[in-house]
Parts: sequence; structure tokens; C-alpha cells
Amino acid sequence: MISYQLSVISDQLSVISYQLSVISSQEIIFIYSPHFPPQRARSGLPTPHTPHPTPHTPHPKPYTPLPKP
Repeated sequence: MISYQLSVISDQLSVISYQLSVISSQEIIFIYSPHFPPQRARSGLPTPHTPHPTPHTPHPKPYTPLPKP
């Protein structure tokens, strides 16, 4: 039973490492590809590489559902 549990754990670790490698490869593509993502490129705004979002939101609002007519 112990060897079976170890094999299951090793399978899960291999899946996790595979997911991490996929994520890191996507981040590398995001950093080094000049035409990514295309949504920001279509808008008329310039697209500087900002590593972090803006630290403040101009109008923070609590979520209120729209009133039904």
C-alpha cells in the first residue's frame, strides 16, 4: 500500500510540474512576443510593458446587482 501511495503522489507531482512548465512557457511567450495579447494591440492606446497593474482604482464600488424593471 505504501508503494502505491508513493506512486500516486509521484504522478500528482509530475502533473503539477507539467502545469508549472506550461505556465512558465506562457509567461515567457507573454514577455518576449511583441504582438501579444492582440486585444490590447487593437485598441488605439499605446501598450507599454507594465509589470504590475495600477496601484489604485479610481472608483471602488461594492458589487450591487442591477435593479430589475
